[in-house]
Amino acid sequence: MKLSIVIICWNDLRVLRDCLRSIHEGTHSTDFEVIVSDNGSVDDSIEFVRNRYPQVRVVENQQNLGFARGNNAGIRASSGEYVLILNPDTIIHDGALDRLVEFADRHPMAGAFGCRVVNPDGTYQVSARLFPTVWRYWGSCTWPRQIFASLHI
Repeated sequence: MKLSIVIICWNDLRVLRDCLRSIHEGTHSTDFEVIVSDNGSVDDSIEFVRNRYPQVRVVENQQNLGFARGNNAGIRASSGEYVLILNPDTIIHDGALDRLVEFADRHPMAGAFGCRVVNPDGTYQVSARLFPTVWRYWGSCTWPRQIFASLHI
């Protein structure tokens, strides 16, 4: 198995449908598995996955373990050379996972990769922030955000 995709789920049926569809329709040359790590959903998420995507492995955590512990439960069940932690509201573009795996294979010394996050209209979505410090917290609470952000401190 080349790629294990771990999706954390807690009552995410509304977005999980499109996420799973985009993975299965848009991944062409990569041998992959999908693991849904469910944190005690009560919205029929798991029934949907089992009925519509029987090849997807479901890890039932029985309770909301939170993001980290829930993902770790899914990772423990994985068998891929690479593991992708994916939020359930993510849409994978056609061929993106194939290109990601090809890139990872060309860079064997790298330990982690991240993807560009875009909005539904294709514009870039900021997904990272500067390391938090007391000074940054104080500035974000007391100064107008635009002025403080432009200082890059």
